Amino acid sequence: MKLDLNGKWLYKKAVENDFLEGTVPGTNVLDEVNNERMKNPVLCPVEEGTDEDRKQLDELGLLDWVYKKTFELPENFLSAEKVYLTAECIDTLAVITVNGEKIAVCDNANIEFREDIKSVLKVGENEIEFRFCAPVAFINEVQPVLRAPRNNNGITGAVLIRKPQYHFGWDFAPCVPSSGIRGNIYIESVDAEISSFQVKQTHNSDGSVTLNLSCNAQNYLNGETSVLFSVLSPSGEEFSATGIATSDEEYSAHIEIENPALWWTHDISKTPEQPLYEVIASVLNDGTVVAGKIEKIGLRTIKLDQTIDDNGRTFAFILNGVRIFAKGANYVSPDFINYFDKKRCLDTLDAAQFAGMNMLRVFGGGRYPDDEFFDECDRRGILIWQDFMYGCQGYPFFLASFAASCLKETEYQVKRLRNHPSLALWCGNNEIESMSLGWMHKTKYISAAEPFFYDAMKKVVEKYDDRPYIPGSPTGPAYLFGFGADNVGDSHMWQVWHGLQPIKYNKKRFPRFASEFGLMSMPCDKLLDTFNAKGNSLKDPAIRARDKSHGGLSKFTYYTLEHFNNPADLSAWVYASQYMQAEGLRETISHFRRNTGIVNGTLVWQLNDVSPALSWSILDYANGYKGALYYLKRYYAPVAVNIDNIDGGFYVHTFNDTKEELSAKLTFKVCDYDGKMLLEKEKEVTLSAGESQMQLAVGMAAIRVQNKRLRAYAVATLTVGDQIYTDTRLLRKVKYAKLPVPTISKNYEFTGDGLLKITLNSDVFAHAVRLENGISTNPFSDNWFDLLPGVPKEITVNLGRICPLKGIDENIKISSAVDIKTKGNLFTTSLTRFSALLPPANFFSRIGTKKVPKKIKRSVLEYIESDEYKNKSEEKL
Repeated sequence: MKLDLNGKWLYKKAVENDFLEGTVPGTNVLDEVNNERMKNPVLCPVEEGTDEDRKQLDELGLLDWVYKKTFELPENFLSAEKVYLTAECIDTLAVITVNGEKIAVCDNANIEFREDIKSVLKVGENEIEFRFCAPVAFINEVQPVLRAPRNNNGITGAVLIRKPQYHFGWDFAPCVPSSGIRGNIYIESVDAEISSFQVKQTHNSDGSVTLNLSCNAQNYLNGETSVLFSVLSPSGEEFSATGIATSDEEYSAHIEIENPALWWTHDISKTPEQPLYEVIASVLNDGTVVAGKIEKIGLRTIKLDQTIDDNGRTFAFILNGVRIFAKGANYVSPDFINYFDKKRCLDTLDAAQFAGMNMLRVFGGGRYPDDEFFDECDRRGILIWQDFMYGCQGYPFFLASFAASCLKETEYQVKRLRNHPSLALWCGNNEIESMSLGWMHKTKYISAAEPFFYDAMKKVVEKYDDRPYIPGSPTGPAYLFGFGADNVGDSHMWQVWHGLQPIKYNKKRFPRFASEFGLMSMPCDKLLDTFNAKGNSLKDPAIRARDKSHGGLSKFTYYTLEHFNNPADLSAWVYASQYMQAEGLRETISHFRRNTGIVNGTLVWQLNDVSPALSWSILDYANGYKGALYYLKRYYAPVAVNIDNIDGGFYVHTFNDTKEELSAKLTFKVCDYDGKMLLEKEKEVTLSAGESQMQLAVGMAAIRVQNKRLRAYAVATLTVGDQIYTDTRLLRKVKYAKLPVPTISKNYEFTGDGLLKITLNSDVFAHAVRLENGISTNPFSDNWFDLLPGVPKEITVNLGRICPLKGIDENIKISSAVDIKTKGNLFTTSLTRFSALLPPANFFSRIGTKKVPKKIKRSVLEYIESDEYKNKSEEKL
């Protein structure tokens, strides 16, 4: 039996007398907002507020909070052998009492709380109380003793508490140190249970798959205990096997699947949903089922290839024996002040799938995703790179109690997530090695990190799972060595943006796997309208309050003005910055895909937002699709064509991430803005499976003769069967291009319930055409595209309802690059860009990041792989 404790609770600040009504799952922030005792600090930055607003926000972290609830227990509830209190997420420092008796002290938000509390329960009315200790007050007490390294992103000492680190501030998140019961909470009477259930797979040479099933089963009744394993296939076939007892509580069995439906990523399978098998472990007492556990799995193998090759040491994921090119982004925890929001999760994953992403990296500065997130990725065919929740700082692993709690967290999360087919990799931390140069004088923190991430955590992962593990990201071949080199491990590439290097700098780089890189942009206009900006420039306090990075606005200005003269208002900044972000990511991602084999994956920083902000996200907080997300849909497509314009010529490449060789027709044209042909090439091509290929090289000289100022565009068309893929390039940057003003005709037609088809046609070349939906939040099927003269373009959007076609123009706005209002001229724009480089932090960052990182020699890599080095490392650890 289970008694749900979710719903209405009473809560208060510990210093207050009267309780108010709160909600669980939830947080004190959400309850305070709902009771109108404070403004939502995520939507209304404290920088814009009053002194009272600042005081209320401070009290979240400086005061204790109390939550309590009364509940009724029937007599038969206590007849079970054990009665558990389970709370999925207690955030964070909490003392739990039941009927006045203290039952536990919690100090780790990343471990589910589950304890037998039968001895303190009674028939009838019971009361449970949580006293949450102030997290910031705790840090303020402990920091002077432990002296954690300075936190440049938020509150120094945040590492001393196992709470989501971004709650204390980050360069993409405000500081909101909330407390509360974030997950489901319930009381459960148990006569039998399965405490652990694992499904391993052996993929045999004949194509069959053997499932190796094991579980820990506890039966507290007096009868004979047995365990039955069963499997239900996606097609409805059933398989079963009786468990063999390997110890008092451990049972195992093997089930063979002869014709398995393999799990693939959606881009390879070409289907939006992947086949999942339902695996059940049942505990029987004298032949009667008394407990059970269900897991959904996908049949697949996943490996991380890190072999030494001619370019260094590779870093490539192998799915079902096929090397894949990872295309995705970094996912940041979205549930900042409230309980897991399933709609937000679905919307975010919809955006990832829309953009063609086959992998997401769960960033190590937040919290572990809920089960629903992984269930959705399992179903959709999206691989997950899972960081453990340690990021950018030194942690006190030299404290035995802290390290023990962290390893308990590792075991809990590995056991919880290990059966998900979407889970591809465990990663120890985010950027601790690369940033530890800033706290080398903190010798205890430096010396404690290596044995924890390279040995202790690795052993726990390998004990409970068979997936690959890396100690950190970016990763090198050894601790504090080689993490910045391109030819080993994965790379975080921030020379562009933080280092203010030009976008083209990234084309000098050949990382084995690019796990972080990005550019900032404004959110979409709809969200910008909520900012309460009183002015119309980047200097407005409402804009500055939503930039949590260091010097972000100066870098933002520097990169945006590479393409445009100074935007005249905030709406123009929205378009110009999103264009800059989209074009910059296009250049970088295209370069990486052109070098498939050397480069094996790209994960953009970042997919989503935790608040309305200026950030690196490509999906804003209101679920607005930025220009970059539409660009990624084209450049992350399994089959694509790409134009590279360098060295006075054009190089046309094709990408094929499928498992099949494809025959295609390639056409390349250069035209002036009116559509007049300046050059045309056509050829039959073959697209090798899993490869990128340079198919065509064309010089610029013939074009310059006909169009001296290069007022022209290039277009490549790849025809594969009935599928057509295109890529267009403007020959000069927008501010130099002298684009014509297009006349765009529009035709609207409803083709289904709420599904609007829009047909556009332009008389001249229209660059970066943007459509805005004023009726619904649903995205367009395509957006931010080039319209070629006289070539119709069809787009669809689900408006959720059929509207009168008359007047629909007022709600579907269309603009292009030439429509953006700017001020000043090329000279004043150049001065503004130059001034962005003058702040000392920007100036020295640019100087210090100019050189491409040195490669690690093969002889060094081979030595690190040798038994001699490994034995020395083991002795050191």
